[in-house]
Amino acid sequence: MAKNRKVVRVGTVLFLILASLVLTGLPSLAAKEKLHATGLKMWGDTDKGITYFQGDVVIVKGDLRITCQYAEIDKDTDSGRITGGLVLTDKGITIKADSMQMDLKNEKGTFTGNVSLIRDEELDADGKVSKEKVDLTCDTLVGNTNKRTFSAQGSAKLIHKDFTATCEKIDFNENTEILIMTDTVHLVREKDELKAERVEVTMKEKKFEATGNIELFFEIDEAEDEEEEVEETDAAEVEGAVADSEEGGAGVVEGEDTAEGAAEGAEIGGEEAVDGEDQAGAGSGFGEAETGEGSEDSDSGTEGTDH
Repeated sequence: MAKNRKVVRVGTVLFLILASLVLTGLPSLAAKEKLHATGLKMWGDTDKGITYFQGDVVIVKGDLRITCQYAEIDKDTDSGRITGGLVLTDKGITIKADSMQMDLKNEKGTFTGNVSLIRDEELDADGKVSKEKVDLTCDTLVGNTNKRTFSAQGSAKLIHKDFTATCEKIDFNENTEILIMTDTVHLVREKDELKAERVEVTMKEKKFEATGNIELFFEIDEAEDEEEEVEETDAAEVEGAVADSEEGGAGVVEGEDTAEGAAEGAEIGGEEAVDGEDQAGAGSGFGEAETGEGSEDSDSGTEGTDH
């Protein structure tokens, strides 16, 4: 009986262990998402296990969504090749390219040809910006949407609201918000420029570190002071022009007053001349009258003589 009890206890323990393993494994099994694909045309190769889609193809797996015009999906290797108007979206990230080699199991893809990646701006619960917008272009992009890591190679260019960077390779971890740029890095921020072999940017803390053959170009505030001096000079010239204009206007007014005074003087002189003529005429009349009276007296004297 004792042996049977030990066997039962051992069996019970093993059962409990197996049960716990099954129960803990259920969430991962339930979390496993199936791939869903649609298109206008589909055909397959049962021997190779490859399915082909053509025309308005849509592939969905959880938050991952891919649209294209042609796709090959290998169910045995969980891989695929996608071409034609390729657009991938996943949790605020949009990737466009000419073609893509896809690892469906690890959610990893290699994009080639006119590659662009846009990470949308993200807000937190308080409405503040928690993740800033990033615009990336390159020749080849290797992305892991599960780990949220991306590696851009070949003529890489990244545009951020605070800076623009060009180089040959950019590694970006969206979880840590860290950018690592290498090989002929050229970073431009407002009027400043930085050249180096490697630049690491921590976007959350607004910090950067540059190493290798560093060149820094920046402007000082003297240019702004010169602009202020030019503005002051321009303002003084404007004020001087206004003052000259006002003085000129006053001179015109004074000239008008002088002209009016001259006209008035001419009118007064004319009136005086007319008065003089009248007086002269009056004087001449008085003389003639006196002369006439004298003549009459003379005639009277003559007549007296005759008598």
